[in-house]
Amino acid sequence: SAEYDMWYCSAYVSSIAYQIEENYAGVAAKAMMQVSDAESNIVKKIQSLMGIVSVIALAVSSIGITSLMTSEIYRRKKEIGLLKAIGASNFEIYALFASESLVVAFFAGILGAFLGYALSYAIAYSIFGYGIGIAWIVLPLSIAFALLISIAGSLVPMRSVVKLLPAEVLYDRK
Repeated sequence: SAEYDMWYCSAYVSSIAYQIEENYAGVAAKAMMQVSDAESNIVKKIQSLMGIVSVIALAVSSIGITSLMTSEIYRRKKEIGLLKAIGASNFEIYALFASESLVVAFFAGILGAFLGYALSYAIAYSIFGYGIGIAWIVLPLSIAFALLISIAGSLVPMRSVVKLLPAEVLYDRK
């Protein structure tokens, strides 16, 4: 009885065909498995493609953060030299730049999540004629990925902070 209820009340193609035959006299319903299998394969390929695009986007974002952080360190090298001259450790300088990067990433993650939702809503409305609901799990995920990309993109440029010598930087010898 429990198995019958599970099968009968589910959206399996064969159970739907059975219910059609049951409700309409003289009708023979046949499940077209080729269509649903082809649909399933297309959906799987689209999901794989979206996964690949997401990984590439994360890598490109990390490279962009690396470039921005490198230029920021170069632009502020006198400030870094002054901090070192008055006794700041490399860790404290790392913490300063990392905290600035994380604050920006936090707000960028929030903004990105809401802009992404607005764009997907507009696309869904233009294609299907109605909007989509918001999935609130996207907000913490967007923030988490923004913070992760920020940290990953900041690691390589931060190593150049150690090499800066206060005297050379402050007197423009480098």
